[in-house]
Amino acid sequence: EFGYSKAFSKDIESMSYFYKLDEHNYALMLDATMSRYNDEMGMDLIGGNLEESTLKWIEDNLKHAKENNKNVVSFMHHNLLMHSKLFNDGYTLYNNEKLLNLFEKYDVSLNISGHLHIQHIEQTKVNDKTIYDIASNSMLDYGNRYGKLDIYDNCYEYQAIKLENDFNLEEKYSSTPLILPKFPTL
Repeated sequence: EFGYSKAFSKDIESMSYFYKLDEHNYALMLDATMSRYNDEMGMDLIGGNLEESTLKWIEDNLKHAKENNKNVVSFMHHNLLMHSKLFNDGYTLYNNEKLLNLFEKYDVSLNISGHLHIQHIEQTKVNDKTIYDIASNSMLDYGNRYGKLDIYDNCYEYQAIKLENDFNLEEKYSSTPLILPKFPTL
């Protein structure tokens, strides 16, 4: 339903796309994979990086969203922020500073990522604006959690929910929701 074929805008250099979620919200779906270099250069790259042309495309779309008073949530496989000193190289986006600066400029305060397969939330400040990166774990890893994001007029609510399984059906799983402020307030 949120796929590439229904994108509002597509980047010609990557599989990144901009998707209209509803009247007030867009999803910025970012492809930062460097795997295209694996065949070309005989490498085994797992890291993430955004090409300059993709950063320009991102800025054009963020500018459009801001001019039209739309909220943007970003999604990508690679982490925007460092969640672990042990797993940084190849996990955190190599040129994350450029993306963080764009997010600060155009009021994007939330990125959902993966790659580490852990449930963890990290935040940073860029010119007094807080930007969050939620690393969502894989449902295939122990804990079997998935993330649920609700978007409200003035905040986000994120919750990690553990799947019920055949091993322990009498247990109900949930977590305390995390309420994050949203910039700008719509």
